[in-house]
This record gives sequence, structure tokens and C-alpha cells, in this order.
Amino acid sequence: MGFSLFSHLPPELRRDIWETALGSSSPDKEVCVFSCAEPQLDRTLLEELKVHQAYSTLLWTCGESRDIALESWAPGRSFDPDSDILYIGGDTFKTFIGKLCFPGNEIPEWAGRIRHLALDLRTASAGHLLPMCLENMNSLETISIVFPQSSGAMDLHASAQVPHHGKKHVETRVLSTHETDAMSIEADYIFETYMGEHPIQWRKSATMYMQEVISGLRDIALNSENLPACWDKENGQLLLEFEARCFV
Repeated sequence: MGFSLFSHLPPELRRDIWETALGSSSPDKEVCVFSCAEPQLDRTLLEELKVHQAYSTLLWTCGESRDIALESWAPGRSFDPDSDILYIGGDTFKTFIGKLCFPGNEIPEWAGRIRHLALDLRTASAGHLLPMCLENMNSLETISIVFPQSSGAMDLHASAQVPHHGKKHVETRVLSTHETDAMSIEADYIFETYMGEHPIQWRKSATMYMQEVISGLRDIALNSENLPACWDKENGQLLLEFEARCFV
């Protein structure tokens, strides 16, 4: 039921109500999909990181709400490493690592301010490369693994499909432990080494797989030349939160 006397409220009070509604309708964290432009010569150019914001219902409620919403809302804005999630897909992970780790590269200013990093499941399986760049990610607090689906079985090397190819608003949600307990990750491939081929075959819950990823990152970071800023020397562990997510 609508509030028929709303239009009779003082303009200042109506504005406060619209602004409160605008803030409550926005996602807690926006997702920025990391991408790169086509390589030129032997250098890969990073595209400007953008966030596509969710449309607010206030844009269609009435003329007054639309005007107030447009004062602070825009379809796109620059990536804010202090509050947004940076998603790294399997096709751009090596570029991301290379830009943060290789000597001689100019490290982007935003890299040291990233608080929340989200990795595609396929990327997480190559997470042994990640500790190399943790040294430059001084503000990192959370690492999410984005699964291709929220139930059932999935291949270890499967990639999550980014909605709209990242060209429109992208949203994720946290998966509960109950969900990850019921999900299974499967591996069935040949691992080639200089000593020959080794068949790899296993099946485990997504919860167990995440625990192994966390343990692996910890061990690699511990044995790296320089301990990352997020390393807890007293307890011998990474000061990071880990969570499972999926695209909505």
C-alpha cells in the first residue's frame, strides 16, 4: 500500500527518504572484471578498470526520486580498490600476475589498495603464482574463489561465465558452507613432467578443495623469498579471509 501523503511531506524530509532508499538498494560490494586490451608488440596494455553499477529502482519511481538518484548514480564509474571486488578470470590471470610481479614493470597505484580479490575456479588451481604478487598487495584482506555454479559437480579447470561478459552490472553472492559441502570438484587429466606423464584423478567437496587452496597458498608464501604484508609472523599464517562465491 502506498503512502498517499508522501507528496505533502517537507521537501527536505522527502529527499532524506529518497537518499536513504538509494543507499539501501545498492549492493554492499560492486564487482570489477579485470580485462586487458589486445597486445601491442610485446606488451599487453591494461584497460581502464570500470565498475558497471546496478540500476536503482528510484530511477523509475517518480520524477523527484529519479532526479535525486541521478545526482550520485551513474551507469559506470572507475574501480575503487578500497571497496570493490576485483575479479580475475582464467584468461587474464597471467597478465595480472605479470603486471604485478615482473621486474621493470610499472605497478599500478591501485594494486597496493586492493582489499578484495576474486579468483575464477580455474585461476585458483594456478594459485601457486599468486604469492609472488602478494608482496605488492599491501591492503589485501579477502580472497574469494568464484565457482561456475552453486550446486552439483564441476571440473577443476571449469571457468565461471561472467554475466554480460562484464560489460554490464555484475553481482556475486557468498556460498554457504552447506552449499560448498554439497558441491564437488573433479579432476581428471594428465600432468606432464620431464619424468613423464602422471594421471591425476580425484573428487572432493568444494569445502575441502578451498581448504587445500588456502593451505597451499600458506605454504608457498612461507617459503617465498619475501613474506607478504598479509603474513602473521606470530601464528605463521596469512591474515586473509577466504570465501566461496558464485555469479548471480
